[in-house]
Amino acid sequence: VSTQSTGKKCGMKCPPCNEPCKWQCVHFECKRLCHEICDRPVCNHPCPSLLKCGHPCLGLCGETCPNLCRTCKPNQEAFELFFGSEDDLESRFLTLSDCQHSFVVQDLDHWVENQCAEAAERTVIKLPECPRCKTPIRNALRYSKYIKQNRMDVERVKAKMFEQHEKKVRMLKEIKKGLSEELKEESKSPISRELSRLKDYITRERAPIEQVQLSVHRVKIFTDTRKWKKTLKQNLQKTYSQYWPTLQQIINAVMIKIIHICSKLNNFSITNERFTHLQERLSTLQIVGQAKICAFLLQHSPKAEHRTEFALQRDRFDSIERINEDENRVFNEESRKIMENWLSPMLKQLIQMAILVNERAEIARVMGFSAGHWFKCPNGHIYAIGECGGAMERAKCPECKADIGGENHQLVANNQLATEMDGARQPAYPTFAPRF
Repeated sequence: VSTQSTGKKCGMKCPPCNEPCKWQCVHFECKRLCHEICDRPVCNHPCPSLLKCGHPCLGLCGETCPNLCRTCKPNQEAFELFFGSEDDLESRFLTLSDCQHSFVVQDLDHWVENQCAEAAERTVIKLPECPRCKTPIRNALRYSKYIKQNRMDVERVKAKMFEQHEKKVRMLKEIKKGLSEELKEESKSPISRELSRLKDYITRERAPIEQVQLSVHRVKIFTDTRKWKKTLKQNLQKTYSQYWPTLQQIINAVMIKIIHICSKLNNFSITNERFTHLQERLSTLQIVGQAKICAFLLQHSPKAEHRTEFALQRDRFDSIERINEDENRVFNEESRKIMENWLSPMLKQLIQMAILVNERAEIARVMGFSAGHWFKCPNGHIYAIGECGGAMERAKCPECKADIGGENHQLVANNQLATEMDGARQPAYPTFAPRF
């Protein structure tokens, strides 16, 4: 059983020893690693060694020879009646290296086994102890399975005890990192002063517990909002680059309102009910921001059906704006889910449409065709006609096997001009082709 120091403070998790197990004798050998439960039995063969006095060793094979001799030192403590079999001349002894007390092996085996069974029954993690002095038995190879099991149990308890602590440490690191990133992004915005204050609170080692709790509340609001803002920025900045300045203003307007929410968290005695309301207000503001973005993109969409959708939903968007203006109003859980189920798919569709438009424009640019060379089969799969742009050959769509192309500059009747690729309203070759 390894007793090497790990260099860590007591109570910290210890790495398992991966050295080969050293418990072996001429009869048995453990093939496992030091930290693993041994796969060999105990050896009850008498030790063949002789003591320095020339008399036979009273120990067992593979164990440290006890410094006991019935002939030379018949009055040693180990020979006094303790368990009851010490006066048996056939008894074999084991010396515990932790305290140097020696006992008849058979008796000590029963003692250790009973102690461990009792501890297990009481769900107590406890090493077996010396019967005389109660010193914990840590270094007896014969009882390694009990000792190693005890250490495994201790490590499991350590892991459980420190799991929450480590989680909090990771969260604080993430919060600090998030605040640092936010400070870089918001260095010139009204948010920067509030973020700096929050970072100072978190990094103080002995800040009052109320202040720390309050800071955690405020940091949670900012980190949640940062993730919301970061997600929108990732999805919108490149996809709608032409509208990004306006979209950014919409997002920043929400962030300013969040500063106002945080200003209400200056009272250390804020109730959980009040904090819950502020969190609900935060969620409401995020829905407001999402609604404003959707409304703007619908109004400026090149597709007529999107502009029609905005007109149909105008009253709904206006009602959301009224909630935005009243800081005491929030969406309850049911209303929030309804709004999210309405707005999230809409925003996703608008983003996907813009990505598709951008990708098609990039493909058209790379191919180098002038406008009017792109067509689509009856199922909407897009293909290009080179040269002059007039159809001279029939083929099959690689996606659905429908007829594509045409003959003598005449497009197959059920094919169409793909205006979504390059905005063309007529084919490059001045021959009639059905328009999209």
